Amino acid sequence: MKVISINTAKRHNALSVTFLKERKIVVCVKDAEFAELSDEVLDHAYKVITFSSEEGLMSKLVTLEFLNPDDRVFSASEDFMYLAAQIREHFGLEGMTVIETAYFRDKCLMKEKALASGVNVPRYGAYHSNITFSDITQHVGLPFVLKPKDSAGAFGVHVIRSQHDYDHVINTCNIGLGYEYETFVDGKLYHVDLLIKNGEVCFQAACEYSFPNLDFQFGKPCLSLVLEESHELYAQLTNFAAFAVKSLGLKNGPSHVEIFVKDSGELVFLEAACRTPGAIIVPIYQAQFDMNMIEMALDIECGLDIAEIVKNDYYCMGGIFPVKQGRVNKINKVDLHSQFELKLGCQVGDYYDGVDSVKNLSGSIVVKGKNYSEVLDDFEVLKALSLVE
Repeated sequence: MKVISINTAKRHNALSVTFLKERKIVVCVKDAEFAELSDEVLDHAYKVITFSSEEGLMSKLVTLEFLNPDDRVFSASEDFMYLAAQIREHFGLEGMTVIETAYFRDKCLMKEKALASGVNVPRYGAYHSNITFSDITQHVGLPFVLKPKDSAGAFGVHVIRSQHDYDHVINTCNIGLGYEYETFVDGKLYHVDLLIKNGEVCFQAACEYSFPNLDFQFGKPCLSLVLEESHELYAQLTNFAAFAVKSLGLKNGPSHVEIFVKDSGELVFLEAACRTPGAIIVPIYQAQFDMNMIEMALDIECGLDIAEIVKNDYYCMGGIFPVKQGRVNKINKVDLHSQFELKLGCQVGDYYDGVDSVKNLSGSIVVKGKNYSEVLDDFEVLKALSLVE
């Protein structure tokens, strides 16, 4: 069995040498990212295919004539979910179809299907050019959010608090049929990450976000603290997420679910993806559960059994820090109780125009400790930290 893995170079590089050696993984990466592939991937992948467009990759796979009925297609990258489904359908391979994938990519379809199963979702609607500010506020109230139906990483998201905000966004940004509007949920944001095999949850973890992802654009770090199973919200969050993901039709694979918890205790579904989490979450889970979530998701795609996942002695958290507009003059010291690994994404003298999504980062950190209270204290320290000045 071969696995067509369509991912970013960073996701490919997360695969271990042992894992690559034991499987026939055809690494598919955009031309612009080929140079970022690790030597380990280049040495041990079954084959490496570069492509400049979706049509180009499909054409190469057709020309190669090397796919068999038992081969699989895997992607853990949001931008390639539809492409992976199209390749499966074209070659008659098992796995998620285009319409099944759409329920995890189109946020209007996603909420429509979830709502039909009884999942608590915010009021929402599809944006169109004839809709007015008054139409939207009568439907979902004020404030509300305008965002792309298929966005990831808080890219292109706008919070609208007034007619002035609305007019400014409509007149200065490329808002069109690919957008939706929804009620702004005032609450604390959490995420739950799952692995589903044959319709059953085989791994779950619930995390508290430091701040909503949108705040990353305004200088706030995007951190995740893995909650203890004894946490008062753990069971509610994981049960809510599993029900939502199964309602959307996921039978095999990973999912990343974001959930607001309001002051009243009400849980509100924000969105779900049928991929492993982004940013630095996979290494955080690897530090706490001794497993590589991307590798496990790939094996699930192939119908393989996966080992039982058990928490080790560590409590973990971590995340990413934004850049700031202008020149980097200083990188601040990180001082924590717990062990940590900090990877810088910039250096003094670098210049940035600004931040438009969580992809514009100055550094990432994974923190682990055997004392949960200390890890929690470190979480608060990092929330207040500006990594660069």
